[in-house]
This record gives sequence, structure tokens and C-alpha cells, in this order.
Amino acid sequence: MKLKFDPDALQWMGSHGFGVREVSEVAELLHGMKRSVAEGQKFIVPAKIDARVSALVSILYSLTDASGMPACFRGDMVTIAAEAKQRFREALSISREE
Repeated sequence: MKLKFDPDALQWMGSHGFGVREVSEVAELLHGMKRSVAEGQKFIVPAKIDARVSALVSILYSLTDASGMPACFRGDMVTIAAEAKQRFREALSISREE
């Protein structure tokens, strides 16, 4: 199963500096996340991942629906909710202050 980003998610990632490589990394990590959650396992972002990619994936993992599934998944489509976008902007501003 291949995950697809909705057009708004792709546009938002592009406007926040995510290139083709980073979008591909996000997709790969989200695929692993979806599989881990479906199997009842905890998902951990590997340490070697770019900080922005790691931040976005971690934020998407933390926002769940009532069943515990990350809310970014709509079937095989990935969305990025307004709350996730806001948390990402906050994470970036904090990292710039450090």
C-alpha cells in the first residue's frame, strides 16, 4: 500500500522547505508508522532523520483520533491538519531560538 499526500499537504510541505527527498522520507516514515500502529506497536522515528522531517512525523504521530490511529491518515491519503501545521511552526521557532 502506497500512501499519497493530499494536494494541500504537498503544497504546505513545499512552502515550508520540504524538497522531494524530504517528502519521500516523510512518506516512508508515515508508512512505517501506520503499519506499527495497526500492529499495536510503538513507532519511533530513527535518530538519523533530518530534524524537520523528524519534527513533522513526530507531530503527526502525536495527533490521534478516538481509536488511537494518527489523525493524518484518511485511508491511504495523508493530510496535515491545522493543529499539526501550528505545532510544526512552533517547533521551528523554538529550535531557532536555541
